[in-house]
This record gives sequence, C-alpha cells and structure tokens, in this order.
Amino acid sequence: MLLIKLNYGLLLERPLGWRAQLPFMEHGMAERKIPSSLTQARLTRKDFLALGASTLLVACGGGGADPSDILTVEPRARGGIGGAGGGKPGTGAGTLYRIQILASAAAQQYGKCINKAGQVVGQVTSPTQLALVPVQWNDDGTQTILEDASGWANYISESGVVVGFAGVYSSAGARMWSNGVTSLLPVPAGSTAYPNCISDVAGIVGSLSAPNAPTQGVWWRGNDVIVPTPPVGTSSYLVQGINDSSRMVGAAFLPEQGRQVPVLWSNADTPTVLPMPSGNGWAGGSASRISSQGVVAGTVLSSRNVSWAARWVNEQATRLPVPPRYQSSTVSGTDYQGTIFGSGVDGAGGTQALMWTSDKVTILSDLIDPVDPLYGTAFIWDAIGRDAQGRILAGISAPMYPNALAFLVPSA
Repeated sequence: MLLIKLNYGLLLERPLGWRAQLPFMEHGMAERKIPSSLTQARLTRKDFLALGASTLLVACGGGGADPSDILTVEPRARGGIGGAGGGKPGTGAGTLYRIQILASAAAQQYGKCINKAGQVVGQVTSPTQLALVPVQWNDDGTQTILEDASGWANYISESGVVVGFAGVYSSAGARMWSNGVTSLLPVPAGSTAYPNCISDVAGIVGSLSAPNAPTQGVWWRGNDVIVPTPPVGTSSYLVQGINDSSRMVGAAFLPEQGRQVPVLWSNADTPTVLPMPSGNGWAGGSASRISSQGVVAGTVLSSRNVSWAARWVNEQATRLPVPPRYQSSTVSGTDYQGTIFGSGVDGAGGTQALMWTSDKVTILSDLIDPVDPLYGTAFIWDAIGRDAQGRILAGISAPMYPNALAFLVPSA
C-alpha cells in the first residue's frame, strides 16, 4: 500500500509502519516519479535531494510494496505568492540568500529582534546552568551573554540599548542593558514589569503584573513610569510596540465580549480598538509592532481559533496572504522599512518562515542560493526581521545546528 499526502510535503506510508516525510522546498506541483519498490535502505537523502526535497525524516519499519506502485510528485517553480514575480530565474524574487549561522556553543538559540545595524538579541542556553539566559549577537555574528541568569532579551533599539527580563526570586526584574552596564527599570511597589519594546526617542513599553490584580500596560518615558489608559470595558491589557512618534500598540481583553482585541494608542490617554479584517468570523487579535510610518503588524484570530498574520494601515485591517493550503500564520517582527516577517503552517503541518512585502508573501526556504553548503538540508522555520545590509534574521534547523539562529545574507 502507498499513501500519498501532497500539498507542501509528501507522506509515504507502507505496511508495518515504514514512513518517510519530505518537506519540499518547492510549493505547487511538477511531475516526478519515484518507484515505490525502493526499500528503506535504498531510500537515501541523496535520492530525495535529487527530487528537490529540503529534508528527509525516516522512522524505522520494514515490509515491502508492490513494485508496480508509482508515486508522482509535481513541484513547480518557486517564489513569491500574491504579487508579481521577477528577479533571478526560478525564484520569483529579486534576491537569493546564503546561510550564516550565528556563533554560539549553546544547544538552543532563540531570536527576538534585530536592529538596523545588524545587532540581534534573544536567548541561549547558559554555559554554566540549566537555563535560558539573555544574549546579544553583534553584527559579525559573535555573541555576548548579557546576564548569566534566567531570562530573555526582548528588543534592541537602533542605538544598541537592550530591554528584557532576568534574574530569579528577589533579583528578578525588568532590565536594560547598555554599553556593558545593567540597569533595573523602576516599577510600582508590589509589581513585576516585563519590557517588550524600546524606541531611542519615545521610551520603553511593556506590561505590569501584581498579585490579585489584572495585567496593565506600562510606558517608561524618561524618568516617568506611565500606565496608559485602556479601552473602555478592559479587564487586562499590555503594550507590545512603540515607534519614535510615541504611538503604541498592544492588546486588551474585553470580558463582556469574551475576546482579546488589538489596540493602538496615539498617546497614553487615547486608546483605539483596531478593527478586524473584512468578512465575518473573527474572534479577536493582537497588535505587536508599529513602524515609523504608523503601519501596525499583528495577528488576528478566526472563530475557529486559527491565527493569521495581519496588517493595519490607517486603522484599516488586512489579513496578510499566505501560500495555497497554508493552515495558519503569525507575525514575529518587522524591519526598519516596515516589511513584516513571521511564519506559517503549511499543508503538511510544517512551519515555514515567511516574509510579507506589501501584499506579496515569500517562502524564505525558496530563496536559499543553491551554492550554499546548507542548501537542501536547512529547514527555515521562522523569520524575525532584517538589517540595513539586507540580512534576514531567521530560526533554522540544520545538520549540527538543531535549533539555531542565522543571518540569511544576500548573495553577491
């Protein structure tokens, strides 16, 4: 017996549990034929790379199949979806990329933000303890542990100031790291603060929590600690992004409606609940980033609890496009030009890094240069942002790098 699951991956299943999964770098279809009489021993990575597969996962098993069985796979040309193509042949986009792994001896790496200068912040496993700790990578890919204590670095400003959270028990708190100096952010007595974003001009935003009290948004502006006004009817809320014009975005929970909604603050006292995209069946959403031009990026939730990446321009919502048969999408970050980055779940259940430019979506795995040593073996599962050199920060899995961060560097 031979079962075939098409879309963006391929599932082969034979008697006695023999199974192989092929996440294809291409999306769509073009005719290829594989004799299903191949045994597990003969079904090598080389066989599948010749067919354009990005990864081969094989679970043990055995058994045979009718040698006359033929599997037909039909991948088509790669590239952007939802807009005009162009650029190098076969990509549908103007740039191919090479993969540069960010230096780390850590078993796990997670990226949160990249600034225009190419500085990156996030988390790595500590070299001295069993914990994830805040870290910064410089533009050359080398890393610095910001504090060897459990925590994370959430955001880095254009001048290189980092905000996050670190510490345990009485030492835990909101942090700011700048030029090798660690500072504690002031918080109201009895509260714990979590910084989410920083603007060199407008300050820092995040959330406050306290025992037996709802979560509130917070804005550190100079020496002032400001609690922005929530929308009417809010039980709890937080602020996730701020731009240099002091416009802020976040999310609020409205108990009477039983849903979370995206919120824009034009100043601390003027919240606006952002609308859902056109059409019925939206259950809520959250706004996470706002560009210098005022474009908002975030996620909306369908009535079936499926998340979709979204954008608001002039307070008008658009669900961002996804490749055919994708099951969901989410936003991870933006760049200084307002391009949106994130990920989506494809028809085979795999997570793929995505980039949205205007109304066009691009699967970043499709843009890896064939001359790159990791071409065909690296799985790119998230995209976070881009620097002024055009390097995209991405989460990848590859041989020797099971959970790593990388720059996707434009090929010369």
